[in-house]
Amino acid sequence: GSYRIMRDYQANFSGRDYIVPNFGDGLSIKERWNKLISTSYKYLEVSQCANVGIVPNWATVSENSSDGSLLPQTTAFSGSGTPQYEFGSEASRTLWRVAFDGAVYPCEAESASNFLAPIHNRLGSNFDPNAATGSPWPENTLTSCKAFDEQPENITPMNDWIWIQFMYAPVYSTLIVPASGITDTEQQAMVDAAGSHINNGLEAALSYYHRSWSIIGILTLNGAIEKASEVLDKPSCGSPLTNIPTKAPVGSVTTPSPSKKPTATPEGCFSNNYKDCMPESFVNRTGSCNTIWLPTGSQSNCIALWQECIGQTDGCCGPAECFEDGNYAVCVPLVENP
Repeated sequence: GSYRIMRDYQANFSGRDYIVPNFGDGLSIKERWNKLISTSYKYLEVSQCANVGIVPNWATVSENSSDGSLLPQTTAFSGSGTPQYEFGSEASRTLWRVAFDGAVYPCEAESASNFLAPIHNRLGSNFDPNAATGSPWPENTLTSCKAFDEQPENITPMNDWIWIQFMYAPVYSTLIVPASGITDTEQQAMVDAAGSHINNGLEAALSYYHRSWSIIGILTLNGAIEKASEVLDKPSCGSPLTNIPTKAPVGSVTTPSPSKKPTATPEGCFSNNYKDCMPESFVNRTGSCNTIWLPTGSQSNCIALWQECIGQTDGCCGPAECFEDGNYAVCVPLVENP
């Protein structure tokens, strides 16, 4: 969506007092942006589990020199301390960005609709608005899967994702894009249930990250993005938009209190040793090159920064690595090659 917005801005900008760079490919500004958008979707499709619809936190691809197609890679890497093959905090945002694209530019939404089809299918087939847990979708709505046969590990959804705001809010936001195989009435019911679930989650004491995604989810499901599309997508639509679900007034929707208390929602925090949380009151008092964000809070089953890792070369937390000199081994910050 942001690419299309910038495309239209640059294509329609008048009064330039500078010369637009000539890349020698004969493409207009709009055509060049469209090429970037198309390639971005190809990248996502290569990284996606076709049957479940999720993507990993991190993925790499290469280009086939003979036909320009994109090929998946097994390169191991991570960033922000999140596991590469987890459908976690980085990956969930991908679904929201695609939904944003489809909603802001509904008349160019074919790629977004195709990408979100597996997610919509899972949400549709597992929807239970009267579930005793209080969540309209069970945790196994999203399951472990592989994007390609040679992938070293399964892409695995974050544990308890249905109770974690920065996970379920972007997933449920995909419902603003019309889903094939689901009636308007059914999709509207899912939008209503998703809005209620997000709204109910606001009652808990949340960190800024969880609360931010709750608010983004509420705005998305309430139709704020579609309102923007009435201005941004007029050139490609040419007519009033139709067949878009009416969004739920999230703040006014109520659901029965869950009969089963949900699992406590883990909250993110800053850490100087990649394992333990720093007190919130201390975060802004001092700076450190080693400070990182732990999306799900304190870590377990790993070795903190600067702690001994003899015989446990793969045991360091987050982006740390075990450095050995023959006599001693300690977890140190990962040094990336320039």
